[in-house]
Amino acid sequence: MMKVLLTGATGFVGTYVQRTLSTLPMVDQEGMAIDLLDSPKVESFIKDSDFDAVIHLAALSSVAQSFQDPRLTWEVNLWGTFNLLQALKKKKFNGAFLYVSSSEVYGKVSEDQLGVKENFSLKPISPYGASKAAAEHLCFQWGETNGFSVVMVRPFNHTGPGQEDRFVLSSFAKQLAKIFLGNQEPCLKVGNIEVARDFLDVRDVVKAYQLILERAALPDFRSQVFNVCSGHAISLKEILQAQISCMNIPVEIKQDPQLVRPVEVLKIYGDSSRLKKLIPWKPQYSIFDTFSQMVDFWKEELS
Repeated sequence: MMKVLLTGATGFVGTYVQRTLSTLPMVDQEGMAIDLLDSPKVESFIKDSDFDAVIHLAALSSVAQSFQDPRLTWEVNLWGTFNLLQALKKKKFNGAFLYVSSSEVYGKVSEDQLGVKENFSLKPISPYGASKAAAEHLCFQWGETNGFSVVMVRPFNHTGPGQEDRFVLSSFAKQLAKIFLGNQEPCLKVGNIEVARDFLDVRDVVKAYQLILERAALPDFRSQVFNVCSGHAISLKEILQAQISCMNIPVEIKQDPQLVRPVEVLKIYGDSSRLKKLIPWKPQYSIFDTFSQMVDFWKEELS
């Protein structure tokens, strides 16, 4: 039986990964309740743990937060990953290592280069994106020189019920729920909602992780990177307007300058054809349905 070490297990995506893995009798989960920046504790934990595969989710994953605290973003996302890899090397680990990167590594992409393929040059424009790109290179090098079966994934924007409200769609969903319940004036505070993103439901994303992990030791996966995406872009404005129309409530949308990022990718979507050739995966959830479920989630939380 495969036994999986999952970092970031208590985070938004981590909780969904645990639910997905728990349905598989071959998988047992290990939670990692330690600071990845504490190298001695990481090494002690890894040394004393028994596992065959690693999913490395733990990261500071907010683009906005990365501008507010770039140093911490780099420390956690790069040096935290280094400490984990170093501990695995000392353990003589030779199993599968799935590194969860981000589409933010691509940065700005011109219209004629969409949807982005994995061989597109990396030009991140946020501390978060830059730190994830650096960690990708670290993971690749470590896999080539230390015997790991490393696979890297670049998920595009993914969301779902339970996501923290510091992320854009969850913030919108929470505000709409408060307006519906009469706890907020019918005014929605937003940043730039003209931007268009390749959105996925978190449940589709973690299903892809599961299918990749099961095949990570195969030659077609080892030392490879895969986009996990829908293949098309939808603007925040479209998602908001559709939900407001369904709720049939009057809402004013007002831009808050504090919510506008200093630099912004206006439109991006990816190409997941490399992944789809190798695993039986395609998105099952509509982002409009997902967003509606997120509003319902916040209604329950706030009631």
